Amino acid sequence: MEGISGPGDSGGPAFLKYKGQLCIAAVSSSQDDGGLGEGRYGVRELYPRVSHYRGWLRQVMEENRPGQRG
Repeated sequence: MEGISGPGDSGGPAFLKYKGQLCIAAVSSSQDDGGLGEGRYGVRELYPRVSHYRGWLRQVMEENRPGQRG
């Protein structure tokens, strides 16, 4: 499947199906349009991997659990 993001789509998820469950694999960051113009077919999408930030994400989620005092 193919798709393309447009202006304002940064932060949107790239999903991966793992063991029958959808998981967020990466998050839309930006585009390298190569001179084609943003949001055009053929641009290169940049999606940093979520797994790279796993430790930080777990820490933030733990610190902000419902019922936790900050």
